[in-house]
Amino acid sequence: ELNLAHKAELSELENSYREALKIEKSVAQGKLEEMQKEYKYLKNMFHMYQDTIHDEMEDKWSKRKAEWEEGEKSERERILLQQKNKMTKKFELESEEEKRRMTESYSATFESFVREKEELLKQHERDTMELQELRKNKEIIEEELHAQALILESLNTSLYQTQLELQKEKAVAGNLEKVLQNKLAEAEEKYKHIIQDLTAENSDLRR
Repeated sequence: ELNLAHKAELSELENSYREALKIEKSVAQGKLEEMQKEYKYLKNMFHMYQDTIHDEMEDKWSKRKAEWEEGEKSERERILLQQKNKMTKKFELESEEEKRRMTESYSATFESFVREKEELLKQHERDTMELQELRKNKEIIEEELHAQALILESLNTSLYQTQLELQKEKAVAGNLEKVLQNKLAEAEEKYKHIIQDLTAENSDLRR
């Protein structure tokens, strides 16, 4: 029963840990999708801004279009690259932070799980030793009770035999007492007659 309880507690801890990891992964995935949407939004805004400027300046800069086209392209690529690098760096930093936080959470959860597991194992060991000690004490007590029962049975047998012998002795003593009383009565009666005879003889002699 203790093993089953311990296994159930360990399984519950493992399920809780898996559930926590699943939640952490879901949150990280949500943040990643949000950042990707933000990146697409900024990219679209940039293109809209670019198109607007292009429309307003098309007539004014038409003659210089060829001259500035290469520079504009380079600038656009530079800005895009800058935005890309900025978003990439931001994503990497947030990913590293999330990874660090998840690692710390995992480490803390795992350490707590290990501590609780060790404590449960120690408690199981203590319970096992206590159970063994109780079993030993039970065996000792049962042996003592068995020995006491044998002694008590022997004493009861001896007492019964003693009572039987005592009853026999009482019966013999009672019979002896009756015989003695009868003999005493006979002796008293005999001596009484002798005394009476002697008294009568003595009286006759005095006459």
